[in-house]
Amino acid sequence: MAALIIAFVLTSVNPIGGLLVSLPLAIFQLHWPAWFAVALGVPLAYVQVLVVDLFWQRLLAWSFFTRQVEKRRSARLEKILAHRYAPWLLALAGPWIGPWLVMAVARFGGRRQAEVAVPLLVGITYVAIGIALICVYAPRWLAS
Repeated sequence: MAALIIAFVLTSVNPIGGLLVSLPLAIFQLHWPAWFAVALGVPLAYVQVLVVDLFWQRLLAWSFFTRQVEKRRSARLEKILAHRYAPWLLALAGPWIGPWLVMAVARFGGRRQAEVAVPLLVGITYVAIGIALICVYAPRWLAS
């Protein structure tokens, strides 16, 4: 049981497929209610944003990180961050682009975490709720 909980935490924090793996693990293997899995998974998924923001200077010193962000950084994404509807756009697209990448591009653009925090959190939450609903209802739909 402890190993599964550790796996849940580590996969939730993981920026690549985190909630897509951790929420089904919590619901099907740990037998947690979907609301509880979402309530724990969303803050854990947000950790990647905090890490990028808090360790920004150290991450910039790491050439691999800088290359990865520069490769994915685009004028389009920076234009989205500067748009007046940026919070709505970030809430919709942020989880699919990658919350860590959105935070990194925001930092490159001179923005603070406070400017992107709420939209990213809303985006991560709607994705987590969607995954949890699929985990709860898809087995019933597929069984019939």
